[in-house]
Amino acid sequence: MIGKNLQSFEPTKFEETKTFARAMEKEPRAAKLAKLDGFRRSLPFMTASALAAVLEKAKTNSLPSACSKKYIRDATKQCLFDRGYGEMILTVPVTCKNGTTRDLVMANPLALLQAAYQQGGSYYELVQSTLQSKPSDLDSCWNAIFYMDEVQPGNQLGIHQGRKCWVLYFSMEEYGPVHLQKEACWLTLLVERTAKVQELHAGVSQVFAAVMRYFFANPTWDVKSGLLLKGPPGGVDAKLHIQLGSVLQDGGAHKAVFHVKGDAATRLCFICYNLVAERSQLVDGDNQLTCKLVNRKDLCMATDHDIKQTINRIKENKDKMCAEDFKVFQQATGFNYEPFGLLFSEDLQHHIRPVQQFVHDWMHCLVSQGVFQTICTAWLDSAQQHLDIYKELHEYLALWIHPKTKKLSNLFSPKRKMSNKEAGIFKCDASEALSLGPILCFYLQKTFIPAGLLLAESNVS
Repeated sequence: MIGKNLQSFEPTKFEETKTFARAMEKEPRAAKLAKLDGFRRSLPFMTASALAAVLEKAKTNSLPSACSKKYIRDATKQCLFDRGYGEMILTVPVTCKNGTTRDLVMANPLALLQAAYQQGGSYYELVQSTLQSKPSDLDSCWNAIFYMDEVQPGNQLGIHQGRKCWVLYFSMEEYGPVHLQKEACWLTLLVERTAKVQELHAGVSQVFAAVMRYFFANPTWDVKSGLLLKGPPGGVDAKLHIQLGSVLQDGGAHKAVFHVKGDAATRLCFICYNLVAERSQLVDGDNQLTCKLVNRKDLCMATDHDIKQTINRIKENKDKMCAEDFKVFQQATGFNYEPFGLLFSEDLQHHIRPVQQFVHDWMHCLVSQGVFQTICTAWLDSAQQHLDIYKELHEYLALWIHPKTKKLSNLFSPKRKMSNKEAGIFKCDASEALSLGPILCFYLQKTFIPAGLLLAESNVS
């Protein structure tokens, strides 16, 4: 009887839907738009694209029966359940400067990786396609790459910076440079307010060490021996062998994580033995120690073993030297003594290779008040001898259509010309430099180079 009722109900319901759809097609466009506008205004705020996506989904799929705010919250919590490698959100203990301990909240890296793979879609396809070209086994482990930096939500120039946070992401080097440019390839492990991080011994270095310890020095599993990822329905499982490949950061973040002194040390780079600051008065005449080396072949590079030996000597001398002598010793080695820091962690000695894993964020070196701005300054000075290059480029760049609202021509306005002259440097931010670079190269190829001008400045042989 029930089956008979269902059979008689479904065609009727289907016919009603078809009748409603035909009525909607005949409805005048103005009435449709008015009805849509009234529907949108009767709901809590959401973006136009979000509402359009919901309505499109409702046209082709049945709506979920559970639709309250509580059910939405419970559905989110369900995603955090144990997927074979523990709960999605976990806490690890960290030590504060006042001697107390508190919990650091972070995402479980293995559970997060499992969830991203098991849901299917683009991340599942990325892992599968990468495994085809770069199989993962004990002899060919995938290299996890970690990126950590500060993020300032809201007004970057605001007086109060209480919302500033340290954020830690990770991905795999094997994905390749094209995929690593995409945000979706990076999984977020941790977000912690800077003010909270400053309360800890060793600061962000202890935070980074806590995450690395859970990932690579966990007695429950060994990711290098193999991590089994269960595939989505109809998909295939994957086994990944993972090791710590590299730590990608800018100079300030590397200084904080590795607890190096940087410019305050005798050696401004802890990886280079013979590159020292001029003011140290250690520069001699035979170039064994100098501040004027610019080629890598002239540098004496340290090894991972050298750095670890240095850290051991710092530990040994901490209680042997007086405070003043130990301060000079730290300056000479280039490291600060910090027992809670990453390099001082005994659990991570076999996983941390500070020289091999050190990767500097190239954008800060090249386009964030770096090489690009310096080269542009020198090139503009040379081009100015042949024509008013600022006026020329201001008019030329106005002919280009730029993404979003960028107006690169403003970089060469009379006001910016005067400002750059007073500062002694061509001023632009990183995104402007990345947009400007290809256009300037094209301009050179079509103007100065065919005329045989500025060949040396343009690096044309």
